[in-house]
Amino acid sequence: MKFNEIEFTTDGRGNAGPYIIALFGEENVGKTRLPLTGPEVIGYVPLEMKSYATLEKDEKEFGKRVLKPKDASSLLVPKRRVDAMKDELEKKRFYVQHVQKVKDVVYAMLENKDIQTVVIDKFTSFCVWQEYAINGLTPVYVKIDGNVRQSKGEVRQSLIDFVNSLSSYGKTVVLNCATKGDYEVVDAQGNPLRNTWDCGCFYMLGSHANLVCELTTNPFWDAKKKGEKYEWKYALNVRKAQKNPVLEGPEGNPLLKDDMVSLPYLIQAVEGDDFDAERWL
Repeated sequence: MKFNEIEFTTDGRGNAGPYIIALFGEENVGKTRLPLTGPEVIGYVPLEMKSYATLEKDEKEFGKRVLKPKDASSLLVPKRRVDAMKDELEKKRFYVQHVQKVKDVVYAMLENKDIQTVVIDKFTSFCVWQEYAINGLTPVYVKIDGNVRQSKGEVRQSLIDFVNSLSSYGKTVVLNCATKGDYEVVDAQGNPLRNTWDCGCFYMLGSHANLVCELTTNPFWDAKKKGEKYEWKYALNVRKAQKNPVLEGPEGNPLLKDDMVSLPYLIQAVEGDDFDAERWL
């Protein structure tokens, strides 16, 4: 049935889209490493210099084909040059062009028939740059319901549109994020008991990615001690799983440990026993 030239159907199968994974965790927990366990060729969009050292080490270990910039600085912000720009308008214009440059690279990778997985690392940096491109480096304040607040509506909508656009290519996309304390879950002293993603102004990322995962380490890990409390070092927790919400509970926290922490095992847990990991890879 058509409405205004758009075909509608009661059969929504196949419209859920591919996995858009929001991945967060503290430093040195494997955020750069995890996407390398996915289908190749892997298109990597490094927005921080530190990603390159991990990529060089892990792509050799996994034997994966990973495409990344030949010039490591090509997608980074030249901070010294930006600081030397004459005024706010020139800086804002730079970020407009740089954000578009990153977007164009991501879309070109998604359109390439050989690339099956695309990673933006860190997506946090991209979100901050997007805010600079729209609002400039000086905060913009507006009055909302009688209160003076920073204007971020246009920034957030632009990021929502970008994340939504990634699904149309049918490929797995991993958005690596920084982390910060989650003050919705606190102890008696008001300290956060867990972390959440940090994407600058884009706090609603979890509502637009269909799978949100956290990588963490075990503070009690000790190879010399016996018992489940000490035997594992790294783990993956599921915060949101649109296709399998039960994993958001105890069953998925943690879901995977140590050598099991990989994209095939993660997708297997979400999809169920009918999922063919070898075919997916």
